[in-house]
Amino acid sequence: MSDGASTALNEAVATVAEFGNIDRRTRDYVTSEQKLMAADVIFTESGEAAANAARQIETARLAEHQAADLTEAELRKKEALAAGAAAGFAVLVVLVLIPRPRVELEEPVTTGLSISPTISPTSSPTRAPTSAAARVPATAAPAKAAKAAPAAPRAQAQQTNVATRQAIALKAAASLATDFGRVRDADEMTRLLGRAATLMDASGVVIWLGTTTGTELAPMLAHGYGPQALSRMPRVPRSADNAAAAAYRTGQMQIVLSRPGGSAGALVAPLLAADGCIGALSAEIQGGGEASESVQALSTIVAAHLATVLANSRPVGESEPRVATEPRAAQG
Repeated sequence: MSDGASTALNEAVATVAEFGNIDRRTRDYVTSEQKLMAADVIFTESGEAAANAARQIETARLAEHQAADLTEAELRKKEALAAGAAAGFAVLVVLVLIPRPRVELEEPVTTGLSISPTISPTSSPTRAPTSAAARVPATAAPAKAAKAAPAAPRAQAQQTNVATRQAIALKAAASLATDFGRVRDADEMTRLLGRAATLMDASGVVIWLGTTTGTELAPMLAHGYGPQALSRMPRVPRSADNAAAAAYRTGQMQIVLSRPGGSAGALVAPLLAADGCIGALSAEIQGGGEASESVQALSTIVAAHLATVLANSRPVGESEPRVATEPRAAQG
C-alpha cells in the first residue's frame, strides 16, 4: 500500500472512531430527556463525520490507483528498454553472421609428367601395350582436372557477391533509419514504408495503431495497397486469433510461414514505445524470406523507429487512430 493511501485510511479510521463518542453523547441526551440535543448531535455531527470518512476513503482509493499506474508505467519502460537492447543485439548478430570472402589456394594442375610411368634402373624394359586404351594420350586426365579447377574461384566469387549484397542492404537500412528520424508528414512516412518494403522484399506493408483503450488495432498507413483496399481493412480486436493481435498482446514478433502453392509468408513486428506496445507493423514477404534472420532484423529495426516516431507524434488524449491515405507514388 502506498504512503498516501495509508495516511488517508488512518484518518478515515480515526474519523470512524468518533462515531463512538457521538453515540455515547446521544444516549446521554436521550437518557436525560434532552431529545432536541440528541437530534442535533445525530443530524449534524454524525452526518459531517460520515462525509469526512467517505471522503478520506475515496482519497485513499485514488492514491492507491495512482501508485499502481506509476508502477505499471515503470515496468513498461523497462520492457521497452529491454526490447531496444534486443533489437540492437539482433543487428549485431546480423553483422557478425555476414560471410566474409575466403581466399582459397588453388590446387596445382596435374601435368602429364606427374602421371607417366617411371622405369626403375633395375627393372627390365617392358613391351608397351598395344590395346586401344594404351593409345589414349596421357594428357587426357589433366584436361579434365583443368576443367574442374575453376570451381573454387566461382564459389569465392559467389561468396563475395553475397557479402556485397548484404553490405548494400545494411547501408540502405542505416539510411532508412536516419530518414525515419526526420519524417514530418504522412506522405514522407508512406514513402519510407515503400523503401522498407523494398529492403525486406515485401509486396505490402501496413502500420496498425492501437486505440488508447487498447482494445483494437486500426490500419493507419500502408504501402502496396490501394486507398480503397486500405479503407476496407477491418479493425483487429486485441483478442483476435491472428498474428497482428498476437504481436500487439505479447510484444513479440510473429512469423507466418508461406505455403507451397498457397499464401505468401508474413512478418508482424510490435511497435514498442516507452509506455508499452502501441501497435504493429505487418509485412507480406515474397519468396519465403520471412524465415531469413536478416529480414527479421530489418523488420525489427523499422518497427523500432516507427514506434519512436508514432509515440512522439500521436496527439495526447486521441481516442482513435486516424487512417491516412497513401500518396500518389504508393498508389501506383
